Amino acid sequence: MTIPHDFTADLPPPRDDEPASLRQDIIDELTDHLECATRRELLASGGRQSPVSDELTTAQSRALTRFGNPAKIARRLWLDAMQEKLMAQKITLTLASVATVACIVLCVLMWQALHQGQEAQAALLQQHQEFTQALLKEFQSLRSNPEALPPTTGWSQLTMRLVSESGEPVEGQVTISGTPIGGERADVNFVRDVGPDGQVDIGLVPYGNYQAKVVATEAQETHTEHFMVTPSEKSDLTIVCPTEPPPAVDLSFAFNPPELLQTADICYIVSLKPHARRYADSDWNVTVEGSDGSLDLWVDASGEILNQFAKQWGQLAGSGMPAEAQGLKLHPKPILREYLYELSYGRVVYPLSTVPSGYSYVDKMAIPSDATYSPARGTMSKSLEPRHETENLWKIEFSDNMWARIIQDFRQSEEARNITIPEGWEAVTVKGDRIEGRVTVHERTNVMVGLDSEEGFQGWNLLISSAEVISMSINAGSGFAGQEHRYVLLVRPDQKQALTLAQSRGLKFFLRESDEDEDEPVLHESVLEEIEALPVSFGSPRRGHG
Repeated sequence: MTIPHDFTADLPPPRDDEPASLRQDIIDELTDHLECATRRELLASGGRQSPVSDELTTAQSRALTRFGNPAKIARRLWLDAMQEKLMAQKITLTLASVATVACIVLCVLMWQALHQGQEAQAALLQQHQEFTQALLKEFQSLRSNPEALPPTTGWSQLTMRLVSESGEPVEGQVTISGTPIGGERADVNFVRDVGPDGQVDIGLVPYGNYQAKVVATEAQETHTEHFMVTPSEKSDLTIVCPTEPPPAVDLSFAFNPPELLQTADICYIVSLKPHARRYADSDWNVTVEGSDGSLDLWVDASGEILNQFAKQWGQLAGSGMPAEAQGLKLHPKPILREYLYELSYGRVVYPLSTVPSGYSYVDKMAIPSDATYSPARGTMSKSLEPRHETENLWKIEFSDNMWARIIQDFRQSEEARNITIPEGWEAVTVKGDRIEGRVTVHERTNVMVGLDSEEGFQGWNLLISSAEVISMSINAGSGFAGQEHRYVLLVRPDQKQALTLAQSRGLKFFLRESDEDEDEPVLHESVLEEIEALPVSFGSPRRGHG
């Protein structure tokens, strides 16, 4: 039985995501239902199934009436089958549209915010510039008219005056330092010169605690004054200053060298620290170089202060006193005045002939050795307050341990001090650590004095100029300890040659003229003849040296 009806009339056009058999399945389903309905109608009317009979047509008509429009039913079935996919597409499209609109709105809002921010920054910058200009004008007005200073600014006008006890102005210099109260402002630190009128206008300063370091130019003294600046009040600080330094004094020293050293060629370096003096109910300190305010003095063996001294401990020349030399800056003798002095430390300096073993440099341009005193290790010296137009003698006693060290150094060099030096020669005393050694003489200015050992060549390098030995550096191995031997190197400056005479057990020295490495040392006959002809005598050797 055929159902003459178009089921696909109301179906939408085919879609790419539509299942291939969906439409045919719907047609087949509807056809089956209509055929079943038509049979029921035929049975109900008693007719037979015949495609040409009127009963069939009537039955089909009644079945369609009961069933409804097949095309609409087919469309509803198709929509039911495609509902999930259609809904997913609608949701996706809706979300995409919403996202697009949101992006457009966000971009518009961002552009508006940026534009408004630029306008706000421009307005704020303009206000800041106007405020800065107004504040600058206000500060200039307050500086020119301190009386108009408002009571809530937290700044004060500070003026300082330096006067003498009689009220006369005093020249000087003022250093202001301190920290404003509250911690919101940076520390204050500046220097102002005080002219002949004795006044200096510091200007506006924030309130807080300060200190003024005052230097009285004529008196060469300093004083530190502590003061407070209160807000909104004009501060006028007056400091009474000395107009001249204390009177100068003469000072000499007396030391306590043992009898063995009373005639020795030694000198002293003493460092004195002056105490503050009271002037107009204030403490004033002497103005000196150095952070500790100490004075270094060079004193000869008789206790007299030398007119010049070197802060790098000077030089020894001739009698052992400081002398001029290239590269050495000599300082004038400090002027001592009526202060209370305290001994900070002292040194005993002794000449080249007493250099103990182990010193790294033997240089006639420098002090080779000294012994140091300090109150913590030596005998504490009492303070001294010298007076004007009075003989002031300061007795300083160094400890026995300190003098014992110096005596030991002197005794160790006894042989060197007893050597008779031929005319035209200079002597340098050194000490060796092996019984075999070598001396190399060159035509140039480089002279090597060395010692051979199992560990290799060890020794000293000496440089001689046309006049004297310049320097010596020691390079001795640790295995040489306990094998000490002293010898004397004689230098004849005019010929730039070095000759060696030894006073020790089995000490042998070989001399040669070239610096080339050779298996055996070469003895130069002319040098040997000069050695034999030298009228050199030695003192008695010290024990332990053979």
